[in-house]
Amino acid sequence: MLSYSWGKTLTVEDIEDTCSVLENYCHENKCDAKKTYVWIHCLCNNQHRFDNAMSIEEIEEVIESKVTGTANVLSLISPWDRPLYLQRVWCIFELYKALKAQSCKSTICLPKKEEDKMLSALKDGKMEKIYDAIENIDIEKTEASEEKVKWNIMEIVKKEDGGVEKLNNEIRVVFRDWLESVIMKLVETETKLSDDATADLNLAGLLNSLGGMYNKQGKYESALQYYDRCRTIKENVHGTNHPKLANTYNSIGGVYCQQGKFVEALKYYNKCRVVKEKALGSYHPHMAVTHGNIGFVYMKQDKYEEALKSYEKCKIMQESSLGPQHPNLASTYYNIALLHKHQNRKKGDTLKYLRKAL
Repeated sequence: MLSYSWGKTLTVEDIEDTCSVLENYCHENKCDAKKTYVWIHCLCNNQHRFDNAMSIEEIEEVIESKVTGTANVLSLISPWDRPLYLQRVWCIFELYKALKAQSCKSTICLPKKEEDKMLSALKDGKMEKIYDAIENIDIEKTEASEEKVKWNIMEIVKKEDGGVEKLNNEIRVVFRDWLESVIMKLVETETKLSDDATADLNLAGLLNSLGGMYNKQGKYESALQYYDRCRTIKENVHGTNHPKLANTYNSIGGVYCQQGKFVEALKYYNKCRVVKEKALGSYHPHMAVTHGNIGFVYMKQDKYEEALKSYEKCKIMQESSLGPQHPNLASTYYNIALLHKHQNRKKGDTLKYLRKAL
């Protein structure tokens, strides 16, 4: 059964995407496209027929029988970075029912053009939207064409063991596993095809995306493993002081910081600072975040004087580029106030920055 969300109106592009997914699925699974039957979920489960005359139990039985009866659910994901699928209560619930049925197979599919877009983003390390979309999956925040439909489905979910939280977690795991398998397959392919995998920047981009995914999931050791492989390739190509290393050094520092390994975090934050200063100058606005990160680490180490120096630099750059009233300065002002308090400085200085933070 094909499970999808086309949005409010059906377009030619939607139909092309559907055909692309089905053709690709048949090709990968060696199915004869002319002899493969596809059930369309809106025709199998017509939500407009689930009126007040049907009980919650009857609705659940109809949905479950149609999903498990096909024994195979294809979830069509588009666009790749902010899937409409994850915003529709009906789609998430169908996938959940497929997962619960041991006899039912579930497959996540992308149209060809969306695969190409995702590959490009993977190599460029621009994956934050899909990471956030997966980690923020929440069936309670989804939509339905009719509010009554969502209410019915939510009643079914809430009465099941584990309820909403269990459903959300299981759907997140499915999409995490899917994304991991996609990136891993691309890494393997790129490694095999590369003339020199130790100097392949496309491979470095893929490894960086894997690191970002694991970091988002709190799997810090795995994140470090792939960030470090990315770092090695970039250093082989550019050397250790090239601006293109800045983001990688910052990412590694961030993971160490999450782990509470502040000595290692400071090492990589300073590496990031050095290469950015070389490219941008010491007081470029883009240096603000780096100085803020360094200040945070010093604060965690109880090195308040060093922390204050870093936050003061961060403050100067932020005020210069954003203006003193910008909300991004609130956390900087607050941290400076805390540092004044820790160092027993004038009470007036502490209050001054607390007021600025407000």
